[in-house]
Amino acid sequence: MGLWDELVGDGWKAAKGLIDEHTEIDNILAIPEGPSRPPITPHYTTYQSHLSALELINSKLQKQLQKFRLLSDTACTLLFEAVRLRDPEFALVDRLWVDTGTWTLEHFVESMQDLPTLHASHLAQIITLTSTITHPNGTSTTSAPAANTDIFELQRSALQSYADATTRSELHFWREEWLELVGLEIGGWEPNAGGSDEGGSVRKGGRSSRAGSVDPGI
Repeated sequence: MGLWDELVGDGWKAAKGLIDEHTEIDNILAIPEGPSRPPITPHYTTYQSHLSALELINSKLQKQLQKFRLLSDTACTLLFEAVRLRDPEFALVDRLWVDTGTWTLEHFVESMQDLPTLHASHLAQIITLTSTITHPNGTSTTSAPAANTDIFELQRSALQSYADATTRSELHFWREEWLELVGLEIGGWEPNAGGSDEGGSVRKGGRSSRAGSVDPGI
């Protein structure tokens, strides 16, 4: 999961660099031609480099998504094989972490099913934002080109949304909760004796559960 976040972060940096170079090119073009006007070629070369980086990053994210789908499918296969080769009680009734947890193997596998779906949704958002940043005028050939100021505002808005997607997407919130619940299953659940929300639990070692309303046994 760390590689996914790293790639998205690199994508944001490339998108920002692309917008910066686009702005520099526009500023240079606004200067009358003459010896004092800076050359455009270095900025255009860097612009193309950022564009290529975005395309490569999105391609790598696609490959990562395929791995998450394979992981989810493999977990389902493991569950089916456990039922077939062992017995239903082992997979559907017995606790996966006998000494500490409450989840069965079935529950654990079911908890992973959102993994590829949320990554796919996250990637779709990234691709849409990338398209807005790289083609702010869209693909229509009938509408008049937008003014440079409008293009910049559109790109800046998309870049801010991209920044939010690096750390505050639905994927991140789900993953944080899922990892914490799995940690509680492995580390052990204890009744909350501190008088906080009814039904809350704390992990051995004193870490509070993020939400007392989340029942790890459901």
